[in-house]
Amino acid sequence: MAELVVTMAIGPLVSMLRDKASSYLLDQYNVMEGMEKQHRILKRRLPIILDVIADAEEQATAHREGAKAWLQELKTVAYEAHGVFDEFKYEALRRRAKKNGHYTELGFGGIKLLTTSNRVVFRRRMGRKLSMILQDINVLIAEMHDFGLRQTLPVSKQLRLTDYSIIYSQDISRRSRYKEKNNIVDILLGQDHISAAHIQ
Repeated sequence: MAELVVTMAIGPLVSMLRDKASSYLLDQYNVMEGMEKQHRILKRRLPIILDVIADAEEQATAHREGAKAWLQELKTVAYEAHGVFDEFKYEALRRRAKKNGHYTELGFGGIKLLTTSNRVVFRRRMGRKLSMILQDINVLIAEMHDFGLRQTLPVSKQLRLTDYSIIYSQDISRRSRYKEKNNIVDILLGQDHISAAHIQ
């Protein structure tokens, strides 16, 4: 039961990571300058992982050790990626505060003490971190195929398929009722013709 609770938290964790990676702040304040390609790749990879989490969780509850290990590694990588994107977000907020005049550099005689205020240092340090996250995610995607994890349809698509089958069966019953109704009308009209013939 505890294992099930642990795996169930991974879907929302990865979903929140996808939202952080797509934050408008990152683009607005250009905090991922020089890392745009890795950023785009990561934004493409996260939905792929989200699509197979349900299958991985199902296999983990069926005591398939590979799926359990994969989910545990995904959880670790997701937490690390959250930390990296939190740093990007804090840098974007720092730049916004500086732009709006709500931030002053700490330092003596113009020497900056905060390394994040140096864009070159920030870009180099965060570029390494983002590359490591992307490398880990690429490994997870390769393992995903090795373990035979498959995409599951989103609930909305499942509902649409179900709705179609309900509508289709309703349509069939509507058509059969229409035929029955016409048969009854024909019988009644036929009896009227017989009755009229007897009266004459």
